[in-house]
Amino acid sequence: MIDIGGEMNQERDQSIPMDESSGVEVESAAADARPRMPEPLPVRLVCVEDAHLPAAAGLEKQLDAFYVDLLGFQRETGVDGLIYEAENLRLIFSLVEPPA
Repeated sequence: MIDIGGEMNQERDQSIPMDESSGVEVESAAADARPRMPEPLPVRLVCVEDAHLPAAAGLEKQLDAFYVDLLGFQRETGVDGLIYEAENLRLIFSLVEPPA
């Protein structure tokens, strides 16, 4: 019986070690001579007033997955429909029945 995995392990053992004592030194001064770019400004959501949008009824789970789970909005239950808040922005979805 031939042990294929054993042969591969022997070849891997003979490869170049990946630790710091490998004998390869990198000059830190020659790493990158380009000037550093400043960090981008933090992004803030700005809205003049509440945003009212229509949404098809039955998509509440998908809307929650996107706005709450992915984007980190807070969900509020309201009379008007679904309300998502983030900083000073409120998205109000009025649920409507889609056409047949």
